Amino acid sequence: KQFKAYWRSKAMTHDIAAQKIDLFHGLSAELPHGLEKLTLAKIVSVHDLIYERYPEQYKRADVIISRKKTIRACQVADGIAAMSAQTKACNRE
Repeated sequence: KQFKAYWRSKAMTHDIAAQKIDLFHGLSAELPHGLEKLTLAKIVSVHDLIYERYPEQYKRADVIISRKKTIRACQVADGIAAMSAQTKACNRE
């Protein structure tokens, strides 16, 4: 499981560059590190920000990690697909 998380967050960038991909769509409000250095279009989907609305329902570490991943992905992305008006209002903070 740890290897999958590492590949998804960091090692995937090498595979994307090697395959000369033109567009990357990150799911679950996440883009791999290093993707900002590649010349391809980057889109991220943000399905919800429920951890922001009800942080007491989550472990503190999970809220912090989710927040950082979402903010970074939205800053790096060329486009954001928000799944609701409420989510859209919270993006790009």
